[in-house]
Amino acid sequence: MSEQGSLSPGQGKNLPSFPEDAGLYIFEKFATLNTKSLRPAIKDEELSWCDGFMPIGPNNLRTLYDVGSALYTAPAGKTIEYFNFWNLGSTPICVALLSDGSIQQINTTTGSVTQIAPAGTIINPSNLGGIDSANWSSLYVLICAQQTNGYWIWDGTALYTAGTIAPDIDITDGGSGYTSQPTIALTTTGSGSGAAFTATLNNGSITAIKPTNPGSGFVDGDLAILTVTGGGSDDQAAVTVTIDAATGIVTGVIVTNPGSGYPANSTVSTSGGGGSGCELYIAAFGANGSIIQVGVLNPGTGYTSAPSVAASGVGGSGFAGSVSVQFGQIASASVAGAGSGYLANPTLTVIGDGTGAVLTPQIDATGALASVTITNPGSGYTKALVKVTGGNRAASADINLMPFGISGNAMETYASRVWIANKATIVFSAPASASDFATSDGGGAFTSFDSFLNIGFTFLKQSNGFLYLVADSSMSYISGVTTSGTPPTTTFQNQNIDPQIGTPWHPTCQVFSRNIVFGNTLGVYVSYGGAVQKVSSPLDGIYNTVPGFAGFLPSSAVANIFGIEVYLQLTPVIDTYTGQQVNKLLMWNGQQWWTSQQSVGLTYIASQKINSVLTAWGTNGSAIYPLFQNPSTTLEKVAQSKLFSTPHYLYTKTAARLYGMVNFYQVDGEAVEVTIDNESGSNSTDIAVASASFLWVNNVGAAFMWTNNSAQSFTWSRSGSGTGLSIFGPIAVGQVGRTLGMTVVTQTSDMALISTSLMKEDWSANV
Repeated sequence: MSEQGSLSPGQGKNLPSFPEDAGLYIFEKFATLNTKSLRPAIKDEELSWCDGFMPIGPNNLRTLYDVGSALYTAPAGKTIEYFNFWNLGSTPICVALLSDGSIQQINTTTGSVTQIAPAGTIINPSNLGGIDSANWSSLYVLICAQQTNGYWIWDGTALYTAGTIAPDIDITDGGSGYTSQPTIALTTTGSGSGAAFTATLNNGSITAIKPTNPGSGFVDGDLAILTVTGGGSDDQAAVTVTIDAATGIVTGVIVTNPGSGYPANSTVSTSGGGGSGCELYIAAFGANGSIIQVGVLNPGTGYTSAPSVAASGVGGSGFAGSVSVQFGQIASASVAGAGSGYLANPTLTVIGDGTGAVLTPQIDATGALASVTITNPGSGYTKALVKVTGGNRAASADINLMPFGISGNAMETYASRVWIANKATIVFSAPASASDFATSDGGGAFTSFDSFLNIGFTFLKQSNGFLYLVADSSMSYISGVTTSGTPPTTTFQNQNIDPQIGTPWHPTCQVFSRNIVFGNTLGVYVSYGGAVQKVSSPLDGIYNTVPGFAGFLPSSAVANIFGIEVYLQLTPVIDTYTGQQVNKLLMWNGQQWWTSQQSVGLTYIASQKINSVLTAWGTNGSAIYPLFQNPSTTLEKVAQSKLFSTPHYLYTKTAARLYGMVNFYQVDGEAVEVTIDNESGSNSTDIAVASASFLWVNNVGAAFMWTNNSAQSFTWSRSGSGTGLSIFGPIAVGQVGRTLGMTVVTQTSDMALISTSLMKEDWSANV
């Protein structure tokens, strides 16, 4: 706001030091809403209140639109607790959590609804930050919750969870010669069943295998392999093994002390260990009757621990040795399916919980797998499967089961991995996998014990090549993620940004112009690279006016409104204009603040991004609506200027004339009302400005109507449509006060306030 103009002759002639340019109060710059200072103390260009108007720029304060048609309405008796927007392929979807613990998918193009998970899936369904979701490229939607086995993968058709197979199947060899759909069989070490698959063929090779049924009943620790047969190409062979888990055999003796004085007829023996039958012999003596080597004549059976070793011989003493015992060896291997077309021996890989087993295959003249020999039985096995690869044209692929024990309150996909936070612990998947969290494949976990982490991580969000970890009272980031070595090990840098500022409000976090924005009980903060700064100081007068935020969890969205990117935070406040508690949208374009509401009482908001266009959506618990879509006369829009006191509040001023300029984008017959305010708010004057048509009056001020040549009345309007620029005033007003200001109120559906000006007269000094 600024002031300009001059007094007419005779005005203010008894006032000392009266400035010649103080004849107008002008309300048109619309810099930002400022509630931190009281109305007389804000800057001339700032707004004391701006609700339902958006400051697009100087001389352009535009009315905001209302919600569009509901995308989805919850079934009777259920409420919408959480929702977010993702893509499956080219299909944009909304994922919505209902109060019964079910999860629904809504196609945002067609509105069609598909159930992702049945009622009771989410144990504590609420929007209080205990659930999160993310996209794995556009292949899957990932969902996590703070409950046992609280991790799910949704591919648009099937839901994958602990107890099912995993959806990401790695094609290790596409094979050749496929002319039709092959048979893909799953073999496991557990009791799970029901999994089914289909293959994608390209030029005779298998380029992808997709589950059509994830199966069920698999338990933690089960192993699984795939076998591909038919389809016009060679069949993959199948090999089964049995394990002698109970047999413990002595495999060797290490001499730890050779002793001395042992004669040539000395013997060594074992005792204890739970087994029997082990026979040892002295393989070599050293100088002075020392025993330097012991061999195993009979390994015995049934040992559950290492037996003790002792030597006996007249005159000898001091011998000591330790025994190695092997358990869980591969006892037998047999050909379950001979396969076909083998031109060379395939590779047999034993997959299990032991180590060391080696199997040697032998093919026959017909190109079939004829036999398997156990070259090394290995040890430590309680379960094992054999993967057969190579040697013919058959395709091969690796499959995993969904992990057990994964859960959390926040998640993000970053550096081709899934990252899930559960309080102070973060787990991450192996590279390029949404389901494999095994450390043996490069997955892992870490728990923060840093003093700045009070409770736990609130949300994870990536931007600018970093993964930001925001906790309740701190902020850090991860960078430089690499996986290397055998077995693969993942390393990265974890750097703290701010040890004091964070948030417990997960849904307030957004990426905004490459920066991370979030709200907490003190205000809205932005992470500019390595610095976290509060940006909502202009809202300090309203931000925390509802004690404890009434137990409400603020949420946020980012939207393109009139082509401008805007951050919105839904927060309960006391409305300065009405004095009522409302859930208000606090809105920021990176420089200016203002507020708004919609005609539905919002309880949660979120963002959708399609082709770089951001749309905000909100729910009142019953339905999900796109925000700021349709011009509406339902919403009341209010803009208040500063209370001006120039030249000084010691002087009483009289408002004399009101002038203004607006631009109407639509005609709806709603008026623009301007109230002339003073410091007490009393004796206000309301002036109604017609929004579209001209009112004709005669020389005594009486209104009259025009009629056409058919004696029908009509209304005059600008350019025949009533839209466009409208300049009003001078309009006589009569407010008196030591401070004067203006409040503009309208329910016009679509207009821009360009300027209002107030001419003041009749100065008197209160000195």
